[in-house]
Amino acid sequence: MLCAIYFSFIESFIFVPITYLHMIIRNASLNDVDSCFIISSQENENYWTKEDFVNCIKNTNAIILIAEENDKIVGYITGYIVPTKNDEAMVHESRIDTNHRGKKIGTKLVQEFCNEAFGKNVKIVYALIESKLKPFYINSCNFKKTGNWIETSIRLNDEK
Repeated sequence: MLCAIYFSFIESFIFVPITYLHMIIRNASLNDVDSCFIISSQENENYWTKEDFVNCIKNTNAIILIAEENDKIVGYITGYIVPTKNDEAMVHESRIDTNHRGKKIGTKLVQEFCNEAFGKNVKIVYALIESKLKPFYINSCNFKKTGNWIETSIRLNDEK
């Protein structure tokens, strides 16, 4: 059983793409799909497909931002504005290229995700995360713990 901790970030920001020395954070485009897929596959996970990234980029409720350093994609963050409650957003995933970790890229991506969401009239941003990421979201990103849930799921064709 996977246990997840729910976090939220409440604050008001105006979205302005930010340039950090040699890094920029920008909205993703279809040209970024291959690079995002490579980063998502670095730790032998197969959760994302290239089609998932394409669908995310095309979805009007989705927010997908790219961290680019010296014209190379070094990370991304995906999430969405909750379609049933337009004043809430959810961080779905953030990934940093394994060769670029420890440079605060993830923190900057989360901050920019929140900025963009708040710029779209979102009042609260949630992140459903693994417990090992709790220090990152609380200490680096200023999220507050808002509750504990047990993550459950059911897949098509699961047997009873």
